[in-house]
Amino acid sequence: MRAEGYWKLTEADLKSLVVKGLIDQSTLEEIIRTSQARHPDRHADRMKSAWLNRSETIRLQSIHFYGGENFGQPFHWQAEIVAFTTHSALTQFFNRHHLKLPHMFY
Repeated sequence: MRAEGYWKLTEADLKSLVVKGLIDQSTLEEIIRTSQARHPDRHADRMKSAWLNRSETIRLQSIHFYGGENFGQPFHWQAEIVAFTTHSALTQFFNRHHLKLPHMFY
């Protein structure tokens, strides 16, 4: 599968996924712990991820690279959503769960 995009999330964004029942508290904690273990300016040695949908096309994962180094906060972004689907399907998923598209796309 080819990733169609990455969207960065803050800790507050992650907590909203727990409130909406898309992930559990232990997944949130593991993703944050894994992201904070990443050495700034390097790719992560270890990743934690969880699928957000049954068809396994929208994945939440710990930061694999760039957590905010360019603006002096290397742990500002705590996770990222990786989409292996169309932008339209991703938008439908976000709308269905009353979510806003996260802050940063690349």
